[in-house]
Amino acid sequence: MPDGHCLKCGAPIIQGILPHYCEKCLRELGLEYDEKTKEALRNMGGNLEAKKEYAHDLYKSGRISDAVKELKSIYLKDPGDTATLYNLAMCLSELDSLDEAISALSKYVTLIPVNADAYYRLAILYKRKASMDKAISSIAMAVKIEPDDVQYLLEQGHILALAGRSDDALRSYTAAVVVDPASAEAHYWRASVLYDKGNYDEAVKENITAIRIDPGFAMAHMDLALIYFERGMFDEAIDSYKAAVTASPDNSDAYMGLGMALLQKKQYPTAAEALKKSIALKGDRIDARLDLGQCYEKMKMRNEAIDEYKEAVRINPGSAIAHNYLGIACARTGRLKTAQAEFEEALRLNPSNAAYKKNLEMVSKRLRSK
Repeated sequence: MPDGHCLKCGAPIIQGILPHYCEKCLRELGLEYDEKTKEALRNMGGNLEAKKEYAHDLYKSGRISDAVKELKSIYLKDPGDTATLYNLAMCLSELDSLDEAISALSKYVTLIPVNADAYYRLAILYKRKASMDKAISSIAMAVKIEPDDVQYLLEQGHILALAGRSDDALRSYTAAVVVDPASAEAHYWRASVLYDKGNYDEAVKENITAIRIDPGFAMAHMDLALIYFERGMFDEAIDSYKAAVTASPDNSDAYMGLGMALLQKKQYPTAAEALKKSIALKGDRIDARLDLGQCYEKMKMRNEAIDEYKEAVRINPGSAIAHNYLGIACARTGRLKTAQAEFEEALRLNPSNAAYKKNLEMVSKRLRSK
């Protein structure tokens, strides 16, 4: 049993094994902690409470694999220790040992069948394994035990949506809204399903409600902007994308959306700036580069446009549209052989595209007439 306390943190220690300091503080102080000492602490006789404390310290210090070994050892000595079984499942989950984690947590809910959080975590593990039927049944148990828990209702909605059961997902999200009308997240996810089901007016209302509750909810601003964009309401889309950028200034997608909306309004210089910010945040995206190239072409900056299209092709040589855009830009600047090669590649990648075929025929005709 512990017969002293750490001088640094006050944790119980066994003075004969670790004089003056616990293992954690020894590491923090950079003091010697040899294998003999480590083994002594590991084999604390039958003192399971001390071993649990040691496992906890291992976990807190990031040594999760070692914590798992300790917890397994404790559980073998006391199979009725449900707290250790639960902690073991959580550690295994962090190590992505999903089958073992599921096994441990399944044993736990057999012993403690009224713990909603255990069923919730079990559902998440099954979801990670793509075992959707088991995930659905597990989260249903969590909701049955605690029907007014918004977190469980939202997770139930997520799992049902992933399983393609959009009507059931909508019911779960609606239940979350009823339980907590002030949950911005619940309104947002309800809007997401409504959008997928084509109920755009209701999706707009739900996103607006989410934003009213949480003005800094970037994803709600972005989803609202997308609906406005798809409806041709570009001024409203611009305002929503600007709000998303303000809420999440490191979000490449928000700048991309803003650039697209500004491009539709023919505000080319401003659109170009937004698209350049999107690229600066995520350099390997070709969609922003293609749109930036379009901006440059509208601004008569054709060499800059060609540079963007070339970069898009470099990033994704298999993009037929990037080759086609590059071909068009080269044709417009008189680089007909390069244009011909790009159209040929675009058509090779997408042989059924009539526009690519027409572009190739036109530039080939121009070359023959020279």
